Amino acid sequence: MAVSLSVVEASRPGGLSESAAQLVDKLAQLDQTIASQHRAMRQLRGAWQGRGADAALSRARRDLAAQRQLRGRLGAVQSALTSAGSQLSSIRSAIVAIVEGLRARGWQVTDIGAAIAPPAPEILKSLEAAFTSIVQRLLDMFEHADTATAAAITVAMQPSAAESSGTASYSFGPGGAPQAPQTEQDDERRRHQIDAFKAATGRVPVTENDWRTAAMLDPHNYSDKNHGVQSNVVVGQINPVPGQGAVQTNLFIPGEEAWYPDLTGGISGHNLGDNRGFNPNAGPEDSRVVSYVDYENGLVVARQNPSIDTRSGEIKVGTPHVNVSQNPDGAVLIDYKAADPFSPGGEELALDSPFNVNGQMVIKPTGDGPIAGGIVSSFPAIEIYSHGAEGTSEIAKIMPQNITQAGPLAGLPFSQNIGVPLMGEFPDTVLPPMPGIPDLDLAPGQDLPVLQPTPPFVIPYPSIELGPVGDDVNIPVGK
Repeated sequence: MAVSLSVVEASRPGGLSESAAQLVDKLAQLDQTIASQHRAMRQLRGAWQGRGADAALSRARRDLAAQRQLRGRLGAVQSALTSAGSQLSSIRSAIVAIVEGLRARGWQVTDIGAAIAPPAPEILKSLEAAFTSIVQRLLDMFEHADTATAAAITVAMQPSAAESSGTASYSFGPGGAPQAPQTEQDDERRRHQIDAFKAATGRVPVTENDWRTAAMLDPHNYSDKNHGVQSNVVVGQINPVPGQGAVQTNLFIPGEEAWYPDLTGGISGHNLGDNRGFNPNAGPEDSRVVSYVDYENGLVVARQNPSIDTRSGEIKVGTPHVNVSQNPDGAVLIDYKAADPFSPGGEELALDSPFNVNGQMVIKPTGDGPIAGGIVSSFPAIEIYSHGAEGTSEIAKIMPQNITQAGPLAGLPFSQNIGVPLMGEFPDTVLPPMPGIPDLDLAPGQDLPVLQPTPPFVIPYPSIELGPVGDDVNIPVGK
């Protein structure tokens, strides 16, 4: 049953926006604390050696990881409150305006949204069903937005798998240095990862960072749900920035299932979701789309995993369209677009419609580790982690406002900001307009023609589309 009219009238959604604004200040304070502790750890490493120093650093790393996890949860809550405050306020204003307008003209509106016309004129009776439908639909929208907000906040406040286990460790594939395989599948996976990494770098993986990258590069899938269907993986080479580790961005469907949309906003089918919350230990198969910036080996990897129709069991794989730029400071701009291969009319049509996963994300090296920011579609969920020498830390994350099966319909046509504003790191070049060239072959007494300036000429910041490993894509470095 939809929320009642009296509850909506008594509600104060603006309080959610006020709470979100207060959280912004708290997040800024927490960011300062994290930065200060990070600087203290670096000073400690340089001034103190031995077992005591190792123990102190280990404790500091745990404290720092906990603070980053808290920051991530609070950031997700702030985002949910901001979106909810705006959405619920808008719906409430529409309900109140319609109801007050009807009442001012002699209508009655019951608590369940039924509109009752005044006795005269008689013709108003024919409008009761229409006004009732409008009010009740708005009440349904209010309830849906309220429920989705509560669910988003609940998910945002849930501890990650790493927090629940008391560790922030990250393990991929065989994990760390090469180890003896435990099973035949482990042996197969290891061979595939070595082959993929060698094809991209010319050598075998050695470090833990190498093995993470090898897992991302390996198109094979080992989960039973994928039935051996491979992912589409594209890659490009960037200038390395040693000491910055790797940055992983996961785009995932939080629910068990998601409706995939058609171009009219209807429901066409049912996609298997990733059925998870935020997880710094998520592997290559645990998301719909993954981008991975390996600053140590100088690689950018993007991967789109198979889509599975829960009704038919059919499996299809889309191809991520990813353009990448790099600036002289090492920052990387990833411009991506991916679509559900089950979309009506096919993947290419979906890429040209509002119903696709897209965004522009900047990953920037700093003295305190990588940071990230950009604009992304409002569905699916997104999480960004940094994998460095001191372990895995959270950079940013957002849970969609709507995490139900209708999430793609509600979120894909819209965009949202994530992280810190960094798009200014990649400015286009704008050349001033050139004056037109007159025809100087004039007849005697003929006036000089008026010069017509040409429009400004815009040169986009240099970028290139990622491709298969064998394409040897070299990402350009702009000014």
